[in-house]
Amino acid sequence: MEKINTFVLFPVLPDYVGAFLRTLHQFTPPNFQVIVVDQTKDGIYDVVKPFNPELYVRSYRNLGFSKAANMGAALATTKYVTIANDDVEFINNRWWNGIEETFSSDERIIAVNPNSPKIAMWGYGCDHYTKFEILDQQSCATEAGYDYLLKGDYKNLEGRTIIDKGETKPLPTSFPLTQTGVIDGIATWFTVFKREVYWGLGGFDEKYYPGGGEDQDMNARAYSKGLRMVGTMKSWVWHHWSSSRDHPEKLPPLRQDLVWNNHDELWPPELNFGARMDPWGHRTDENGNKVPLKRVAKVHRIDL
Repeated sequence: MEKINTFVLFPVLPDYVGAFLRTLHQFTPPNFQVIVVDQTKDGIYDVVKPFNPELYVRSYRNLGFSKAANMGAALATTKYVTIANDDVEFINNRWWNGIEETFSSDERIIAVNPNSPKIAMWGYGCDHYTKFEILDQQSCATEAGYDYLLKGDYKNLEGRTIIDKGETKPLPTSFPLTQTGVIDGIATWFTVFKREVYWGLGGFDEKYYPGGGEDQDMNARAYSKGLRMVGTMKSWVWHHWSSSRDHPEKLPPLRQDLVWNNHDELWPPELNFGARMDPWGHRTDENGNKVPLKRVAKVHRIDL
């Protein structure tokens, strides 16, 4: 089968990589290859070797989300390139069809993110550390469970509670009990890009280090050009959410002199009539027209 998609993994912790690769091979047609940029403290070659990655690159330190993603994507040659957090597990073999179906729904879509039953549809008032699941992981892996996720009718969740910082709270009223279609402007925790458009936009900006904000910046650049990055209800994977970080004893060292996150420097309000960057990449002028925001040149660091 022709390889049409390259998964780029760039773990900084070893905990979830084996489950990612095992379930990827279990639930995905053999139309893909894998590139691993290993940023872990002690190395995970023994973990990834049984899964025969196309390429394995070992980094001596944490390169950060953007640089590691771009490094892997630059080595890909397939139609799609998937920039993936490693704390993901696949739950059904229909997930890839849902990605392709979403791409085919609108030619402006250049990136598609599946949904996750854990903190589904990107939160709606729940942050990454909230304990809330539409359906538990074991049930999601059944055909009936996956059908339930695809249907999007979650009225039975009314009255459910969440655990927020150890406190039991009602499910936020902003959480929609009926969900359909796509959501625009996404967090790029597992995103299938059209590879040529990924580089047409310049890839992720490596000035964002070690991570945080680079996805909003990428969204803004896409939407300022009339393109779309969407999350879809037609495809589901299990995302453990923020589970592959926050273990300092297992992390390789960070370059503290590179740490940066400042949208205003790259999208200067003084160039945009006071407007600040948002994921839609535009402002509304005095006549009510949508005007693309102006951005300074994108940055790639050449140091390692």
